[in-house]
Amino acid sequence: MFDALRKELIESYKPKLMAGIRCAICGTSGKPLSLHVLEYYHASATASPAAFVPMSQSHGTTRGSVPICTSCAPPCEKCGLPITTPWHQRIGTLLQSQIPDVTIRHGQGYCRHVHPLADFLSLFKSVRVASSKHQDSTSPEDQYLAIASGLITAQLMPKYSSPKEAFGSLMTNKIASGYLFGFHDSLLQTVGLYDASNKASSLKIMERSYKNMFGEQAGYALFSSSLHSQDDRNFAEGRMNGGNEIIQYLKEKVPPLGLGRILILGTSA
Repeated sequence: MFDALRKELIESYKPKLMAGIRCAICGTSGKPLSLHVLEYYHASATASPAAFVPMSQSHGTTRGSVPICTSCAPPCEKCGLPITTPWHQRIGTLLQSQIPDVTIRHGQGYCRHVHPLADFLSLFKSVRVASSKHQDSTSPEDQYLAIASGLITAQLMPKYSSPKEAFGSLMTNKIASGYLFGFHDSLLQTVGLYDASNKASSLKIMERSYKNMFGEQAGYALFSSSLHSQDDRNFAEGRMNGGNEIIQYLKEKVPPLGLGRILILGTSA
């Protein structure tokens, strides 16, 4: 009995075609929609936003769903449930800021499998919805910090639960520290934050990222060591590999894996 109920519940979470309903994020119609990635509720005296789908009303509260199409939340190939990423969290925050009388919350109808590539790609997606011109107000520098931290953390994850745990290995492995520096440097240039006329300012942004990942003292120590290792042959090799991998990722969506190969598998890149 309970297995049957669970199966029925999971089926209700999967994307379905709904006549006359558009995706609340991109405005597309005619695609299957997921109704339990983002949900909402508000006082019954308040009208539900036009793009949302009211589901129930009781005790003075209206509850409903934020319809999201399969382009904005693709279904998992294994379970068929929509894949959610940090981007959907930011979309929820944006919607909440636009509609203060409505409370946006994250639903339970999403895939529980791990999707590292989807998480990677979500870091580069603009946060906007079709019904508004509002966009994510995160500064370019903060986006740079988030991208660097997310991609480096994901590479280290099989062995290290956080970059801080890899600090000792990075301090003693010139190829690895070179990779990290080249990765940061190339990303800085690619996202347009590098200022050739003010290199000190560009280095400060990189240093901030190191401190963000490894902590104030450890981040400063690792970054300072990297600045003094520019002429080291192994460091230069790692720097070139790190720079090339982030460019390849941004252009061709090939996940960067070099740092993990260096520190976990013991290869050169």
